[in-house]
Amino acid sequence: MNQIEQVTTWIDAAQQKPSVRNVANYLAYTMSELGECLHAVDDIAFGMLANRLESFSESLRNGTYNDEIALANRTELLDGAIDTAWCAIGLAHMLGDAQGAFAEVAASNHSKFENGVCELDATGKVVKGPSYFKPDLAKFLRPA
Repeated sequence: MNQIEQVTTWIDAAQQKPSVRNVANYLAYTMSELGECLHAVDDIAFGMLANRLESFSESLRNGTYNDEIALANRTELLDGAIDTAWCAIGLAHMLGDAQGAFAEVAASNHSKFENGVCELDATGKVVKGPSYFKPDLAKFLRPA
């Protein structure tokens, strides 16, 4: 199974069906993860941008922009999503073993499930279950 199939299979197992709400949620998750990258850089400007992204991400997850998402240009959203994935893989490759790190994160994400079932919070995000473990990514880093 390739990486895209692994992600879509996980999403299907989480019963996250295509909808305006879930498009908004995944756009929010993308912003939140970019914020995590920005926080990794010890600089006030990066931190301020990360905080703004995370605040907007929360508004998206809470449904504030569902009407705007419903009217969005879906072709451009798809283009941006694929370009973002491409760039994220490029960044991961620059930092280390992207395939190994992906497998580690996939295992961590699957650890949120108990007996093939997961819990969703009020916004539809998968909640970390009792067997959740944080991925150990340090072992996949290239020397700086």
